[in-house]
Amino acid sequence: PYDVNLQVTSVLSKLSLFPHPHLHEYLLDPYINLAPNCRSLFSVIVRVVGDLMLRIQRIPDFTPKLLLVRKRLLGVEPDGPM
Repeated sequence: PYDVNLQVTSVLSKLSLFPHPHLHEYLLDPYINLAPNCRSLFSVIVRVVGDLMLRIQRIPDFTPKLLLVRKRLLGVEPDGPM
């Protein structure tokens, strides 16, 4: 999942740099008017963040675990049991 996250971030970053007004507006404008039942990138991200905030509350010791995972991804902390 981490490598997929990096790839998706890379694609979205490159799309954001492409000089097309409609693409830029769709990707980056949180107040864009869309047809009913259409989702923008912003609305999807808001929904995902809300879902994650609810899920985080059910994970014991979330903050220390998050810091450990970050260190492991950076190669600062060796892999092992959590």
